[in-house]
Amino acid sequence: MEHPQLIQIGMFFVFVGIIIILSSIFFIPTEGKSNVKFSVFGLIGPIPFGFGNDKKLFLVSLAIFVLIAIISLLYVYRTIR
Repeated sequence: MEHPQLIQIGMFFVFVGIIIILSSIFFIPTEGKSNVKFSVFGLIGPIPFGFGNDKKLFLVSLAIFVLIAIISLLYVYRTIR
């Protein structure tokens, strides 16, 4: 794949993500309390961080984050070699 195609694919996914986030406004419950659970993991430079409001979801996010990190490290190792 050439780089212009990758840029177009990346911009498409960003655009779709923005549309999904904005369309979620219409599905917010107007009455009563909602039971929303969330968990986030990420990196700021070399420092990992994570937070959430549900322990099980937090552990699932942690497992996915570790899996993606291992795959990324294996990919980088393979391309260097």
